[in-house]
Amino acid sequence: MTDDGGFTPTRVAQGGVESALHFQSTMQTVLDPLIPQHALVWIDDVIIFADNVGDFLRVLKVFFELIVQHNLKLSLPQSSLYQTSINWCGRLISSDGVRHDPERVSALSTLPLPRTVEELRYFVCASNWLHDSLVDYARTVAPLQVKLDADRKRIGRRGRNALNVEVEWTPAEKATSKPVDKQEHVVVVCRGGMFKEHQRGWSIIEREAFPIIQACMELDFILLRRKGSSFFVITPI
Repeated sequence: MTDDGGFTPTRVAQGGVESALHFQSTMQTVLDPLIPQHALVWIDDVIIFADNVGDFLRVLKVFFELIVQHNLKLSLPQSSLYQTSINWCGRLISSDGVRHDPERVSALSTLPLPRTVEELRYFVCASNWLHDSLVDYARTVAPLQVKLDADRKRIGRRGRNALNVEVEWTPAEKATSKPVDKQEHVVVVCRGGMFKEHQRGWSIIEREAFPIIQACMELDFILLRRKGSSFFVITPI
């Protein structure tokens, strides 16, 4: 809607607030017969996959038929076929699983221990874009965020002040910056408790299920294991 009248575009407006969402929704509708068993879509990046060559050829045929049916065009220079491993949306995907591209995370993983408040702020912000892929990220980064907030409160919010103020690290805090395989591993979680008030009226089955449910809610990061997890619950009757 403009001063000259109302206009309806025949194409998605580039740079529009909802343009990317509309494009994503449209592509998912087009490739719906293949999603999620054989295709995934992220805006204009599409990945096609199958368990073997025969299935892949059949899936590829259906994919091309859908492209022709909806009058879509493919970018040949940006396309690749018959790959056993591919970099898609910053991830390396293969039959072995999904992992981050080492080239993308190398700069972050090789950062030294922050020396100033500004370097600490940079590290916290830079690591945040990986939070979806890091197990228990929120609890791990919480001490750094608390330390950053305390230092910024002490020196003020101006970035210029943070450039020259050094961060003081305790020996325990320095130990957490070591690689995981070099850290000292001890039992860090041991939960227990007593049933109270209305919980005392629960049935035996409910009492036995409660620790498992509570552990899944509060210790969900323990469940993220490639070979699964085992729970051993001792419940007084």
